[in-house]
Amino acid sequence: MHNSLLRIGLGIALLAVIGGIASSAAYAQQTTGAVRGTVKDRATGEALIGANVLIEGTNRGAATNAEGAFVIRDLPPGEYRIVVRFIGYLMSQQTVRLSAGQTIEANFVLGEDILKIDEVVVTGLSGEIPRAQLGNSIAKVAGSDLVKVPVTSVMDALAGKVAGMRVSKNSGTPGAGTYITLRGRRTVTGSSEPLYVVDGVPIDNSYIYWASGQVQTPNRGSDIDPNDVESIEVLKGASASAIYGARAANGVILITTKSGKISETGKLAKINYSSSYNVDEVPSSIPMQSTYGQRIPYNDATGAAGSTDSWGAALAGGTATHDHSKDVFQSGFVSENTLSVSGGGATFRYLASGSFTNQRGVIRNSDYQRQNIRANLNYVPFNSLGIRSNSNFINQSGSLPQDGSNVAGILLGSLRTPPEFDNQVFLRTDGVTQRRFASYDNPFWTMEFNKYTTELTRFIHSTGFDYDFYEGMRLTGNIGWDRYNQGDFRRLFNGSAGSAPAGAGQVDQYRWTNNVVNTDLMLTGKYQFTSDILGTLILGQQLSFFVSNYTSGNSSTTLPFYHEVGAGITKNAASSRSESRIYSYYVQGMVNAWDRLTATGAVRRDAGSTFGKSTPVNYYPKASLAYRLSQESFLQDLKGYVDELKLRAAWGKAGRTPNTYQTNYLYSTDGFFDPWGRGTSAGRSPQLGIRQSTAAGNDDIKPELTTEIEAGIDAAFWDRRVNLEFSYYRQDITQLLLFVNVPTSTGYLNQYRNAGEMWNKGFEMKLDVNPIRMDDFSWIVSFNYAQNKNEVTKLEGFEGSYVTIGGAFQGHWNIAKEGRPLGTWLGTGYQRDANGNLVYSDPADATRQDNFLSRPIKGAPRLSSTFVELGKADPDWTGSIRNDFTLFNGDLSVSILFDIAQDFKVWNGTRGAMYNFGTHGDTQDRNELWFNELGQPVIYQGTTASNLGLAGGRTYQPGEQLLREVYYRVYGNGFAYSITEAGVEDGSYVKLRDISISYRFRKIPVFDIESIVLTASGRNLKTWSDYRGYDPEINTFQSAEGRGFDYFTLPQIRSFRFDISINY
Repeated sequence: MHNSLLRIGLGIALLAVIGGIASSAAYAQQTTGAVRGTVKDRATGEALIGANVLIEGTNRGAATNAEGAFVIRDLPPGEYRIVVRFIGYLMSQQTVRLSAGQTIEANFVLGEDILKIDEVVVTGLSGEIPRAQLGNSIAKVAGSDLVKVPVTSVMDALAGKVAGMRVSKNSGTPGAGTYITLRGRRTVTGSSEPLYVVDGVPIDNSYIYWASGQVQTPNRGSDIDPNDVESIEVLKGASASAIYGARAANGVILITTKSGKISETGKLAKINYSSSYNVDEVPSSIPMQSTYGQRIPYNDATGAAGSTDSWGAALAGGTATHDHSKDVFQSGFVSENTLSVSGGGATFRYLASGSFTNQRGVIRNSDYQRQNIRANLNYVPFNSLGIRSNSNFINQSGSLPQDGSNVAGILLGSLRTPPEFDNQVFLRTDGVTQRRFASYDNPFWTMEFNKYTTELTRFIHSTGFDYDFYEGMRLTGNIGWDRYNQGDFRRLFNGSAGSAPAGAGQVDQYRWTNNVVNTDLMLTGKYQFTSDILGTLILGQQLSFFVSNYTSGNSSTTLPFYHEVGAGITKNAASSRSESRIYSYYVQGMVNAWDRLTATGAVRRDAGSTFGKSTPVNYYPKASLAYRLSQESFLQDLKGYVDELKLRAAWGKAGRTPNTYQTNYLYSTDGFFDPWGRGTSAGRSPQLGIRQSTAAGNDDIKPELTTEIEAGIDAAFWDRRVNLEFSYYRQDITQLLLFVNVPTSTGYLNQYRNAGEMWNKGFEMKLDVNPIRMDDFSWIVSFNYAQNKNEVTKLEGFEGSYVTIGGAFQGHWNIAKEGRPLGTWLGTGYQRDANGNLVYSDPADATRQDNFLSRPIKGAPRLSSTFVELGKADPDWTGSIRNDFTLFNGDLSVSILFDIAQDFKVWNGTRGAMYNFGTHGDTQDRNELWFNELGQPVIYQGTTASNLGLAGGRTYQPGEQLLREVYYRVYGNGFAYSITEAGVEDGSYVKLRDISISYRFRKIPVFDIESIVLTASGRNLKTWSDYRGYDPEINTFQSAEGRGFDYFTLPQIRSFRFDISINY
């Protein structure tokens, strides 16, 4: 009885619910309306599948189906602006007024936007803005342009694509870091790289720095998979990036990842599978001499090391020689497989993807693996609320080769090897002991036994919502988290010259944990003052928290069969932790009037834990104005000739936060590091101890401040066949942070202060031309050009002196000096007269006697008694030329990119050292007579015979002309005699950066496949340069601010890739 009553009750309740739903639906149909229509191509009349149709200011929208049709239901009565966007087409919009129960038809035809004039740009915290309303220059790169080229890093893929952006790959090591600057460098003691923001989450882009470039480690920005990227927006300067406040002085790179899309063909899901395979090689070589052997030969019978140089006698005929600039390299490869699934409906969309990358480097036993798993969700539970969630899990590992200034370094050992010594036989006859010609590790032995491995797990997540709680009012919230754990392991095997003490073996372990948590809450209000004037106001709050932990352990005199820190005799440990936070509030207002005038103003308030107590809060304002002159009536008759003409101007301020804990007087457990000796330690076993920091605390620290003005013009001509963007900017950088010396009587060596100023100024031009536009053929050529000038104007405490920039060799520096560009080269050089001509030695003139060897030599160059300036490390200008061809209605596409950098200097320390050791190909003429640059013979004028103090060198008689051997071993030597000028070269280059050719096969009914795309591409295919090393772009000191150092660093690689993409 009880169960029967319960069943009857449940039945009545169920009928009530069904009836309620039915009546609600009926009521909704009576009280709401719908908009339906089609979207077609203006030129062909064909339906556009997958176009996005949105109700402006809401979360409501739809995508067009296979017939180009759409419908948006359940809209309350009112006036709506419907906006239609489709990649590659101009935006279109209509305003409709909807009554209860009414269905309105709104049809759209879209014209091609070949030059991307009408695109919408993401400006970060400022939201999405049509490019036509922007008051400053913001570059946009489509994700489809990133995956065309054979690279594994988003950062590398940006090379040559943005005017004013310099992208430099530091090395050819698998996973090696990339250094990016926007509109020049802006700091002396920090980093000039921009802030990276992924789906609204600022992420960490740090790297592990090795002081002598022993290993080239990745930037963390390279963890982002190019296959995941929908688009990238680049905020180049403070006038655009001010809304990000104290972290945005160097600009901002905004990365938007792909989101779920509804299948245009009615399928439950869109599935894409792509697979690619690269073949990698070293694109260049260094000339090696193969005539002369080791001065004191290696004894193969006893294993006794010979001399480190190749200034020996000529090799006997028939002696086997080896090209050590090539023999350490192999062909590398990269395989990549990506699967993505996306779909959903009107209220729910999803995307799930996985990408698996495996790279074998061009150095044996070097590799890199990365796995990226992504899930992006969008949910609209009801008309006024949208919820999104983006998650990215990254797992990365690699085995990195020994590099740089490192006696275990592969290129250092190889390029110093005498030509007759075969490094490939790296073990002695006992099968255990290393076989090496001198005191450097045999590079093949290093590749087998000396290891550096790295492992990383990373999770980047954001969850957010958009709530339209009132007409024209939206509340947006977002919480983001970026966390990674990285563990690195270095093993210098027993017998390695690189271990400390030499040969004893060494094991090092390092671990980093980084956390970034970011929360945003933003209120956006839009108000239509009149039908022609729209105002937008944004109020926002952002909280950012940063925590970093580091631990390390190392031991020396280790066991050859047990690679653990605890197994060594001498053990050391270190740890550190840093925490910081920024509390921010901001407000931005924008008014658009008559679709031609847009004014924007904003200010951000930052309170940071690293700021001094005297200025705990800093403000970052910005303002801009855009005027579309082409919308004026007096230019309407010129449509087709002048299609777009916009004048714009912007001003803004942005900052760079001080280093953590510099306001405090600190203690440390570490010692004073000496790369060539033992150094000191705060504690000596069995005693424990700490030491006082050498830097005094400073409670008056402020963030560095960049103030920028920008003015420009955007124009489109001749039926939008020509698109021009031109910008001029000037940045005044003040409050530069420096370590300024203080009197030693204070008990400290220096203090971190706001003590410097400098400026950048320049202009950028982007010119897109579409000379051929036909139904089956289009050709677009794009030119980027950027010129930047820099000058340091103030260095308090360094007047008449200079500050060295991080990453340098002793005696060879990038410096900051008043009146000079940042990054000026300073080092030892030759003496010159008032006209810049070399001064030559003359024993008869007391003021011109030889000061290299202190011998009576006539006609040799003299060394300057002071350091000399030798140019600058940054180019005067950069540019690119890109040609894009599409044929057969877009099925065949070809892209060719040339990348250019001109007028900058690189220190070729590799060549200087090879001169010293007698292995460089130039030294082949060592026994020819030496004439100086004026054609004069260089004469020894001593009274007795002398070998000039050169071990194994020729003995010269009085009055005898010197041989070129003396030049290479002394006067042109960038190593033993450490002459910086001898190694400084022009690094200017033009690179055929990449070529890609793709063909798309449309609908394949047999397998129900929508399309298959086959692509062949190449990267770093050809370099035109007078530089005499492997590559003028590399940098021994990774992504440090000291640029242009080339000291036995692996070159960038040439890649050829073939891939297939299947869309179901």
